[in-house]
Amino acid sequence: MEAALRGISLCLLLELLSPFTAEDQEWLQGATKSLWEHLLFIEAHNEFSYFTRSNHYLSNIVGLLHISSSLDGPGMEDRRKRYRELVAAEMEHQVRQDGFDYEASTGYHFFVTQMFTSAWLLWPVEERNPATKFAERLKKMYEALDATADQKGRIPQVGDCDDGRVELLTDDLKQLVERTDKIRNSMRVGSWIGLGQKLLAADLERDAGDAVWYGFKTGAVYGRTLPARCSRVFAESGIATTRCGDLDVLFFAMPNGIGGKGSHTHDDKLSVIVRFKGNELFCDRGTYGYSRDAGLRNAYRATGAHNTLTIDGEEQNRFSLDSSQLFRMSDDAHVSRIEHWEDQSSVHFSSSHDGYKRLGAIHHREVAVEDREIVIDDSVTGSGEHSIEAAWHLPPCWQVIIAESSGRKLECLLEGPERVRVTFSADTWLQLDCAPAMISRCYGAAEAGTRLRIKASSGLPFKLSTHILFRD
Repeated sequence: MEAALRGISLCLLLELLSPFTAEDQEWLQGATKSLWEHLLFIEAHNEFSYFTRSNHYLSNIVGLLHISSSLDGPGMEDRRKRYRELVAAEMEHQVRQDGFDYEASTGYHFFVTQMFTSAWLLWPVEERNPATKFAERLKKMYEALDATADQKGRIPQVGDCDDGRVELLTDDLKQLVERTDKIRNSMRVGSWIGLGQKLLAADLERDAGDAVWYGFKTGAVYGRTLPARCSRVFAESGIATTRCGDLDVLFFAMPNGIGGKGSHTHDDKLSVIVRFKGNELFCDRGTYGYSRDAGLRNAYRATGAHNTLTIDGEEQNRFSLDSSQLFRMSDDAHVSRIEHWEDQSSVHFSSSHDGYKRLGAIHHREVAVEDREIVIDDSVTGSGEHSIEAAWHLPPCWQVIIAESSGRKLECLLEGPERVRVTFSADTWLQLDCAPAMISRCYGAAEAGTRLRIKASSGLPFKLSTHILFRD
């Protein structure tokens, strides 16, 4: 993958420095030779597999398309045509019909969207038609990004993310210059989402700052005028979003990535992310790192690192603690299709997963959202006695004040950008505590947030109701 991206960088450099003077000819010959070496190396060592293909192989063929577009010679046009066909085939293979990448990761969805876009821009003009099958699927990828982004263009961290880029975004550069946040948010991609509006006539009202680099004349649009109530369900990908007034709720019941092989999947089945007035209240903990520290890698992808239930201390999808197995995961947890219904006052989502079937338990979750209120009902059906733990993760800007820590009804107050009251109730005895939890918003960096934990020991069936109320 790195070789492919270096090839893209060389192509961009050649374009920036042309036309060349006579004194540049020696340098040009060396650069051309280097491009040829990159092309031949990637062709001989690409990461194609009939068993599993991902963004790695896509970066190989996108890199080959970029390199070949900067080279001339016998057979080069045939190469370019073949690479375009390979990229188009991967669009069909790796992107679901509803527009989400099949690796079950929002970070890699963005990275893959960027790669497909850079390839499409190299299509011949007569083939670069927004009505083609490829362009229609690419448009859906932008719409999927838009549906999960907040008003500032920040998409949630779900699944793995290593901050991969084909090129830096306007949003990346702004954060480097402004330094308003302690840690850069690598999922702030609104300026790139706006590019989809320009390229593909997508109905997106985003800051289109990145479109300037592609020859579009555009005025910056910061923020959006949003409908008072809007819901989207990406049924095949297992993602649902709703916006009720100032409240955004995202519900994730994603199948394990790459047809169940895991790879960049986390144990986040039935996880919920909540935003209010543009501020995350309950968030995903992110990724932090891969192979440098196997313990941290596994901690961030574990069930307990997400806003869902853990049963008997087991993982939804089992994975090895061996450092050689950091991108493998068992296909234990199969999710049901998200159900969605609405009435005059509320929006409802529900789904279940069978990751704990081996323990004799099935987890079902229903989420009901109103203007300033969320009710989340968890039920665990099956047999036997089990320990059950629900977790909720908060960014650093929130402080937790526990009002009632044990009993059948628990209560805490969340103080931060807003005031929020949360209660937990069940027919059995519950325990509530909070502990520090590191939240990562970009690769290799994290800051201290908080994890709420609700614990119970109960026979099945078990029911837990979580009531989140945003105060005036």
